[in-house]
Amino acid sequence: MTGPWHAVDAASVATELGVDPAAGLTAVEAERRSATQGPNALEASRRDPVWRMVLDAFTEPFVLMLAGAGLLAIIVGEVRDGLLVLVGLLPIVGADVVTEYRGERALEALRDATAPMARARRDGRVATVAAASLVTGDVILLQGGDVVPADLRLTRADRLLLDRSVLTGESIPEEARVDPDAADAPLTGRRSIAYSGTSVVGGRGEGIVVAIGAGTEFGRIAGSLATRERRRSPLQRELALLQREFFELLGVGQVGDGRQLADTFVEFVVLQHQLPEVVILLEPRGVRVIEWELRVCHAPPPCKPGISPGW
Repeated sequence: MTGPWHAVDAASVATELGVDPAAGLTAVEAERRSATQGPNALEASRRDPVWRMVLDAFTEPFVLMLAGAGLLAIIVGEVRDGLLVLVGLLPIVGADVVTEYRGERALEALRDATAPMARARRDGRVATVAAASLVTGDVILLQGGDVVPADLRLTRADRLLLDRSVLTGESIPEEARVDPDAADAPLTGRRSIAYSGTSVVGGRGEGIVVAIGAGTEFGRIAGSLATRERRRSPLQRELALLQREFFELLGVGQVGDGRQLADTFVEFVVLQHQLPEVVILLEPRGVRVIEWELRVCHAPPPCKPGISPGW
């Protein structure tokens, strides 16, 4: 192949994958390819146990700062203030664990929101098959209301409109085409490819499967989420920097006055302790909106992506 799938004409793609678009693969060939390529499915991501979520929540810098403030207040005799700060940790940690759990469930829903069945042409006949059994070279038929079951190089597009907001964020359905795109076209400009997980909101079309499972664009995104290291967000890094700077100021200006240091420290963290709670409560909202659009906007009649429940 002389270029990426979106930059090659449909006839060359069919030749490269050894399929006649008018007849599709034979059942024997599809079974042979399935044995070597595996299922058209994404591996389930490993979910963190609840105890791990609790541990991560307790080791957040701001939570540790609150705990230190409470203990320091108790040590210098401000027992009531110290206990109030320590008790205040419970709803913060609890909210963090709950929202983290709900966020992971929402990501699993995104992964599972793929087409369970697909219409494929095999042995010259159109049959409804399990999407997990698709292989590269399969010819897939699309119509309004379908969820694209794999990455397809389109061979036919009759006023075919695709909602690709799950990948590109573009809420307006885009018209697909058969003509090749530029080799360096970005994802948003590849009109000759119907990506797995996107939905058909109008028209009809056909395409040849060029990628399945983890090899799809959707699969690569899900894979990067599943294998990513837990990294601090820019806001978390700024909070950590704020704490370090505050401690440096305390060290310069309050040395030798333990009670004044403790009072200033407690006042600072009590003033700021609402911020992490707001952050962790709002964090999963974006994921839940995407999940709603996937589940609702993929079903006919077409809805308006971007209009979602008020979570």
